[in-house]
Amino acid sequence: MPVRVLSKYIVVYLIGFLLISVNSNSSSAATWNDWVAGPNGKVNSSSLKKRWGNYGGYGVWSSGGRLNVIQAGSARHYRVNIWANTYGYKNCGISLNRTFGPKNNPATKATVEYRIRFSSNFNFGKGGKLPGFGSNTSGGYGGRKPTGTNGWSSRNMWLSGGRLTFYCYHMDMPGKYGQHLFWKNSNGSDFKFRKNVWYTIKHEVKMNTPGKKDGYVKGWINGRLALNRQNLRFRTTSSLGINRLNVGAWRGGNDRSWAVGTSNYIDLDNIKTWWNR
Repeated sequence: MPVRVLSKYIVVYLIGFLLISVNSNSSSAATWNDWVAGPNGKVNSSSLKKRWGNYGGYGVWSSGGRLNVIQAGSARHYRVNIWANTYGYKNCGISLNRTFGPKNNPATKATVEYRIRFSSNFNFGKGGKLPGFGSNTSGGYGGRKPTGTNGWSSRNMWLSGGRLTFYCYHMDMPGKYGQHLFWKNSNGSDFKFRKNVWYTIKHEVKMNTPGKKDGYVKGWINGRLALNRQNLRFRTTSSLGINRLNVGAWRGGNDRSWAVGTSNYIDLDNIKTWWNR
């Protein structure tokens, strides 16, 4: 997809450190390039808040050694520990939020790409959240159905058996909570993550034109298109758009039925995101 270089552009890399480069116009820029500089091991929570909380970010949740830097040969990646009997973004795994800029200048299309691996002993349980996008507003999550002006969201989730889905809050979803749009294999069956295997996931969302059903979500697994849902409505006003990237990896759901009795981990690497306004 075409990206406007230097103007209205963001790139995020998680490799052995996090680099966020933001340039909302030709005269201003901000760069973070020292998120986890230092030794391997537990990532310091105060460093997370400093890097993710001082440029419009509204939430950072990670404590108790839940996020670590792991050395693998000459490369490094991130390991998210998901402790036994935990659930919800405050107590389980990580939930890191970064806004793209002011609410009155949202993006209309955005993409996030990352590598992911579930531990060899991973218990998928009922499921949990993975990275995705939202509007950084009061609606479009937590059972708050989109009205066209109050918000929307489109995050990835893993579900029982390792199935992958877009958990999507859009105006025409059938129930109170987000609609599951399942990623597919080439034969039409539901895609399922295998344990201890690296996958590259790419997730793209485009806002609809107000008054039209021309929004979409698309997903690729290892470069193969696995979901293409068209004709979506997220908004009725152009003032609502894409304002937030969430890098999440946690179980839930908001009750104990989402917890499992074993501690597992999820590895993340090479996270990057870009958008168009």
